[in-house]
Amino acid sequence: MSIDFTTVLRDELARGTSLDDALLTLREQGASVIDSIKSVREVECVPLGDAKQLVSSSPTWSDIRESHAAFIEELIQSLGVNA
Repeated sequence: MSIDFTTVLRDELARGTSLDDALLTLREQGASVIDSIKSVREVECVPLGDAKQLVSSSPTWSDIRESHAAFIEELIQSLGVNA
């Protein structure tokens, strides 16, 4: 059975849970970053870019954000690109 993360997010926010805590609940229930972005976009009625920003700036996904930043930096260095 798959979880409807949009419904979970909507319910958490309706209970007065902060967005950061609601995103933590989603992650604890198995949501990916993509699932979280899709849910935020739908529930908050924001453009995709805004949803991505809200999710990526959340403490819930800080480990992913840091690993992506490290990966990008390593890739740039390995390619010899001057950024």
